[in-house]
Amino acid sequence: MSKHVFVLQGSSRADGNSVDLANAFIEGCKAGGHTVVMPPINGKDISGCLACDICRRNGGFCNIHDYMYELYREFQLCEVIAIVTPMYFFMLPAQIKAIIDRLYCFGPDYPKKEVILMCTSFSDEPNVFSPLLDYHDHLVNYLGWEEKGRILVQGLSHKGDIKMRPEYQQAYELGKSL
Repeated sequence: MSKHVFVLQGSSRADGNSVDLANAFIEGCKAGGHTVVMPPINGKDISGCLACDICRRNGGFCNIHDYMYELYREFQLCEVIAIVTPMYFFMLPAQIKAIIDRLYCFGPDYPKKEVILMCTSFSDEPNVFSPLLDYHDHLVNYLGWEEKGRILVQGLSHKGDIKMRPEYQQAYELGKSL
């Protein structure tokens, strides 16, 4: 069964390892017959949630009119959300975090989604992903989403390093297998 896949790619480097990993995943999705979109988010006007609760009083429409409205459409259409990003100070980059925070308007009964996390890191520290994984696990549980896979790759010190790692092929296979 074909699925609609929404890729949130958080790297600000157009030719970085996270982008390469996202592209491998996307190619796998296409090979599996899935529809996939990866809207650009870097440099776009995406404000953080203001916690004004207007969305909870007006049927779920956020009071902030910015690029997020483009992303809301994709969020509503998709069955799968793939977050593909480098680590920024042991967490998601601000662009991705702002997007996640702005999904508040869909609550309290959040739409059920499948989620995939793919993360890269320069660091080869053994527990480098621990803070992010703790956050991610709590988020997925709270939203009622279904975890469909995660690929975590550390020790990527140069552009293109990911292409020489087994996780690159794993990303392709994960996309294909959805």
